[in-house]
Amino acid sequence: MLMGYFSQKILQENILNINKKRCINISSKAQRCTNCRDICPANAITISNKSVNIDHELCTQCSICRAACPSQAIALKNNNEIKIIKELNKKEIIVVGCNKEGNEGNVTFSCIHGLHKEYLAALLLASKDKKIYFNLCKCENCNLTNKNNYFESSLNNANTFISYFDVNSDIELLFNEEDIPQYHSELISRRDLFTLFKKQSTDIVSDIVDDTIGREKTYIPRDFILAYIDDLLKINGKNIDINESEPFFTNWNIKDNCNGCGVCETVCPSNAWKIEKENKIIQISHNSRKCISCGLCSDLCNKKSLVKNTFSTNLLKGFVEKKEVHLNSCKKCDKEYIPDESDIGFCHICEKRNSITKSILGK
Repeated sequence: MLMGYFSQKILQENILNINKKRCINISSKAQRCTNCRDICPANAITISNKSVNIDHELCTQCSICRAACPSQAIALKNNNEIKIIKELNKKEIIVVGCNKEGNEGNVTFSCIHGLHKEYLAALLLASKDKKIYFNLCKCENCNLTNKNNYFESSLNNANTFISYFDVNSDIELLFNEEDIPQYHSELISRRDLFTLFKKQSTDIVSDIVDDTIGREKTYIPRDFILAYIDDLLKINGKNIDINESEPFFTNWNIKDNCNGCGVCETVCPSNAWKIEKENKIIQISHNSRKCISCGLCSDLCNKKSLVKNTFSTNLLKGFVEKKEVHLNSCKKCDKEYIPDESDIGFCHICEKRNSITKSILGK
């Protein structure tokens, strides 16, 4: 039975998985996100009640849902994208192609249009000293191309982002096959083939363990971007300001009307908010390294207290305190409470009881 499962894993195509802890539609009752379902060209995604499901019989693994997901909740299992980034320095010419439409290249993905903007930024940073070609020759009749321009938009976002770090990428989009440059095709020897099979088998065993214990496997291009920025800051020691309209990193400021209710910490899919209490003071901190800029905290904030501001790379050091909320002690029950603008010295429960009492007694 185990051998049958093992063999099935070897032959199994790469599939998309949804991280339920990150999915906005699952984690929030008040906010509904249908981006993945709306963009899927194969109608393979269904959303019902508190569930998001991918029909793998219909799914073509184009990954466009990944590019559209605001919380990066959708990931490919056994993703080799990080490995591709690490091996770019071995290639003299980089031609990015796709398997879906048969666009040739020495770096290929299931579909170019399914590449997330953060991954494209990491790809451009990793190939900063080389020219990179994106082969779109056979994309003209692709149902993804006709339905959206996610790739062009994501590539522009990525290119703008890396320009803040004085990285000027050399990009060319190819629409005619005669413009494809010659590149070295890597041949796999018999020994390399067995080595690859051994590595794949090891990964499959790891998958079996993950499936058994329910452990999530996540591949995050942001880690590569953060490592690059960290190294850059060590070299020049200069902080870099990035416009708040850029989608990669967010600097949330908190307005004075915040009452420290904790909704932001509760709904955040990446645990980027932290609320601590000490000596009648609630400290609210935010971690830009963890924040994925999904905006869920801002959308669900009862007081609409969160506003975006210019991002600076010095915020990448970890949790940064954003606000302190001072607590009062109720005059009647002595319990601590968060005062509002109309505070009269009573907690909300005691204030409500007093109001009810007065209405009954007619005072």
